[in-house]
Amino acid sequence: MLGAFLMAIKRYAEYRMINNPALASAYRKSFKDYSEASLLISAFFYAMCSIFFIGVFLIKYRIELVLFVPVLIGLYCLYFWLSFKKDSAVQKPEKLYNERGLMLYCLLAMTLFIILMLVDIPALKIFTNSELIYF
Repeated sequence: MLGAFLMAIKRYAEYRMINNPALASAYRKSFKDYSEASLLISAFFYAMCSIFFIGVFLIKYRIELVLFVPVLIGLYCLYFWLSFKKDSAVQKPEKLYNERGLMLYCLLAMTLFIILMLVDIPALKIFTNSELIYF
């Protein structure tokens, strides 16, 4: 799902750059079946699905990683925001390393991920307890 999100955003950025449906379908045959709205909606759908499944995995693997989910959502938002820039690096993923803000955010996200993998937060253990409802 993450790959589908990244590809949908890449296509969205390309479609916006071309800004002409006829020219876009000549550039890429699949663009004749798309619109800016359909690409945007598909990217949103893929983002929501991937965040859900990643969240389930992270919580199942280590409850502390639930604190990482908002950071991950922020990363998705930042990547989506990049698609609005003219001649965006999103269109050419090999140029993403030139996006200093994105690289800094990824570095901070990786640091937080590593910290959450190493540090136990006992207060979060209540969410893994099978007896959450007491009568």
